[in-house]
Amino acid sequence: MKRINILIIYLIIKTISISTILSQKMIVCVPVTDLRAHPSSAPSQAYGLVLYPNNPEQRSQLLLNEKVIALQQKDDWTQVKAIEQPKSDETHEKICEYQTGWVPSSHLTHVNEFPKFNIVIKEQWAMVIKTVKNTISLNTIYLSIGTKLEVIKKIYENFENLYHIKLPNNEKGIIEEKNVKELNLHPQEEEKFRQEIITTAGTFINTPYSWGGRSGYDNTAPYQTGVDCSGFINLVYRVNGMDIPRNAHDQYLACRQIESFNLKKGDFIFFGKNQTINMKKSLKINHIMMCWNSKYIIESSGEAPTYKNRIISAEERFGKPLHQLKNGDLIGNQTIYFGTLINNFSHTKTNTTSKSTHI
Repeated sequence: MKRINILIIYLIIKTISISTILSQKMIVCVPVTDLRAHPSSAPSQAYGLVLYPNNPEQRSQLLLNEKVIALQQKDDWTQVKAIEQPKSDETHEKICEYQTGWVPSSHLTHVNEFPKFNIVIKEQWAMVIKTVKNTISLNTIYLSIGTKLEVIKKIYENFENLYHIKLPNNEKGIIEEKNVKELNLHPQEEEKFRQEIITTAGTFINTPYSWGGRSGYDNTAPYQTGVDCSGFINLVYRVNGMDIPRNAHDQYLACRQIESFNLKKGDFIFFGKNQTINMKKSLKINHIMMCWNSKYIIESSGEAPTYKNRIISAEERFGKPLHQLKNGDLIGNQTIYFGTLINNFSHTKTNTTSKSTHI
C-alpha cells in the first residue's frame, strides 16, 4: 500500500510539472537554436565545409526573441510550437499549423506577454553591446539576420545613430542603426519593395548550404549557421516585414501562381515532383528559388558540387530563358512552377490563401 501511495504521489507531481509547461509563452534567449524533430542534438561530425547537407532531424532554427508556445518538457529539452513559422497540415494542402520541434530548455525563457518588436537585423550578423544600468559594458553578443528587437529609444553617440534595445531576461543592449531596418512601416511602392528584397537576398551570396538552416552564416560559431533553400527565402522576406511559411512546399501554397513571363525580381520559381499518398496523386514542392532579374535567379543550392547560395543564369539552370518556360514544364526529373507573394504594392500582409495541390 505504501508503494502504491508513493507511486500515486509521483504521478501527481509529474502531471503537475507537465501541465505547468503546456501552452506556456516563451521566447528564445540565445542567438540561434536548432528546432529538432526529437530531443537530441546534431552529431558533432556534421560540422564541416558543407554544413548538414542531409540532416532530416533538423526541422528549422529559431532566432533570439522568436516567439514559441511550450508544449511539453523531457529531460533538458522542451517541445515547442514556433508560431512565427507557419506550415501546412498533414494533407499538405492548406496552411493552418506551425512548425513544432524540440529545443534545449536552457535556450528559452518564459514571458507573460510576447514582446512587440519594431526593428529587425538586416546584416548576416550584427554586434550588440550589453548595457548595465544604461552604461555600456564589456559584454557583447552577435545576432543573426532576421532577429527582431524592441527599441527602448534611439540615441546619438560618437557621430553614430544607435538603438538602445531590450534583450531577453530583462537585459538591455546597444546596436548600430546601420545594421537594422524598421518594422511596421507603411506599405512601400512595389518596385522599391522588390529592390529591398533583392538587396537582402544579396547578403547571402556564397554562404554555404545548410539543411534546416535559418540563420546568417558564421564560420566561427560553435553551432550550425547558414540556410537551406526555404530558410533563405523565409529570412529575406522576414527582414522586409513579411513572416512567410518556413518550408518550400508551404511557401508554394502561400503564393499566387503566375506565368514565367510575369516574373519580377523577388518572385519565386519552384521545383516539385508528383507523389501518391493514400491512393491520391498530389504535387510535393521540394525546392524554391528567387527571381533575381529577367535573366538570373538566386538560390541556396544543396546539390553537389554547389552546396552554397549562388546567382546563376536561368538558361544555365533550366536549359532555356525564363520567359520560355511554362508552369508544369519538366526540367530533368522535376516539374517547374512560378509564384509571387508580392500583391497590391504592399509588404504588410502575407497571402496565405490555401491552394490545392492535387493533379
